Amino acid sequence: MNVYLKYLLYFIVLVAVGIVYDKYKQKQGLTEDQKNYDLVKKYLLNDDTILGNKPILWIHTVRDVNARHWPSFLSRNTTDLNQPYIGMCIESIIKHCGNSFNVVLIDDHSFDKVIPGWNVSIADAADPVKSHLRTLAICKLLYYFGGVVCPNSFLCLKDLKPLYDEKLKDGSGFKVDDVMFVGSRKHSPAMRDVLNYLEALNSHDFTNEQDFLGNVNRFLSTKFTTIDGKLFGKKTESGSDVLIDDLLETSYVDIAENAYGVLIPSKEILTRNKYKWFARQSKNQVLLGNLALSQYFVLALGE
Repeated sequence: MNVYLKYLLYFIVLVAVGIVYDKYKQKQGLTEDQKNYDLVKKYLLNDDTILGNKPILWIHTVRDVNARHWPSFLSRNTTDLNQPYIGMCIESIIKHCGNSFNVVLIDDHSFDKVIPGWNVSIADAADPVKSHLRTLAICKLLYYFGGVVCPNSFLCLKDLKPLYDEKLKDGSGFKVDDVMFVGSRKHSPAMRDVLNYLEALNSHDFTNEQDFLGNVNRFLSTKFTTIDGKLFGKKTESGSDVLIDDLLETSYVDIAENAYGVLIPSKEILTRNKYKWFARQSKNQVLLGNLALSQYFVLALGE
């Protein structure tokens, strides 16, 4: 056989093998993605059998031991949320964003079931390491799957999809408050940088120092666009800060007309004795109350 013809045949065979291998790798990649998405579907809150056609809106809930509601007299502690207004906030998110996003509810026990390669038990860790691991896990979710992570205390007034599309069209993503309210595209280089930063920071800082100094939030601000606080009820139409004192008083709070919702400071409600009562309010009590925040719950839920 002509030596040139022999080399030509070898070349054709190599090209054919390369094409077949590329297709195999693509198929394997799709298979892995599908496996991951099948796991995520278990946590869907809205009825959607096709996960891949819409971005994911992640809602994370912390289930700490509490005595806000006793299951029985002899069993006064529980990990149930026992904050009805939080359930109302989640309801508002599903109502306004459920058609545009796959809404997924997760907690600390979900990460090892969803994140590829994650084998850390956050529930067994103690603060501040627990909160730092949670931050890392949230960022890994956004890196592997993309979408928006949203606090469960966000009272949603309208669909977040226009904001998501606008900010991800030309940029890496956006942040509203801190790492618990961030939008990012899948496999974003910016989020990869955030993960590298967090892993390096957590490898030597096991204290609250990074929280006091705001290191993570400051680094996030260098990678993602920060959204105006007026659009999320953190500031009034005139630019004044909206405090928990304003929301849980009877005076009117002038939230911007184009706001996407009101970000309720849930940690303050649980830590300030003056406002702990609100966490135990029933749905009817919240809706029928004369608080400034009650008016926005009625507006959000249409009741």
